[in-house]
Amino acid sequence: MPHLEEWLRVAEPVRRVIQSEYRHLTTDTERAIAAAEENVLFALENLHTYPSVQQRLTDGSLHVHGWFFKIASAELFAYDPETNQFAPLVTTESGSP
Repeated sequence: MPHLEEWLRVAEPVRRVIQSEYRHLTTDTERAIAAAEENVLFALENLHTYPSVQQRLTDGSLHVHGWFFKIASAELFAYDPETNQFAPLVTTESGSP
């Protein structure tokens, strides 16, 4: 199962973050959501390692965004680097998600 082994190796940094930074989460669901969100952030960090991406970010011709989709509730969240949180992209008329 070399492909599974490689996939698990790629996920290792996210696993370490969840183990060290999310000990307060007690349910599997909470930890799974945190892992999915951290995976988005890890992917964004990885994109920044490519010279072509770095150049275009620097010259302003590229903007990257981290989005997370909760399939069960059909909600879309975007990462906000100012608050360091994922926030809903769409809110109801009352202004709440």
